[in-house]
Amino acid sequence: MYKIIITPLAHIDEEEAYIWYESKLIGLGDDFLTSLEDAYRKISKNPDYFSFIDSKKVIRDYLLPRFPFLIV
Repeated sequence: MYKIIITPLAHIDEEEAYIWYESKLIGLGDDFLTSLEDAYRKISKNPDYFSFIDSKKVIRDYLLPRFPFLIV
């Protein structure tokens, strides 16, 4: 498994998304966090599986299936 590093700015984005989803529907923020944790687990197990944003810098992305949230 690879180590996932979440930058401080990315952590703020996660928190803001959680608060926004939770304000729309109680429990939706928790669903978002669960989806995010699942994505991190998938990425850490097989980071080469996901699509490239920039092949020169080897930057990849992952779009959460249920939420419009992109992990780079």
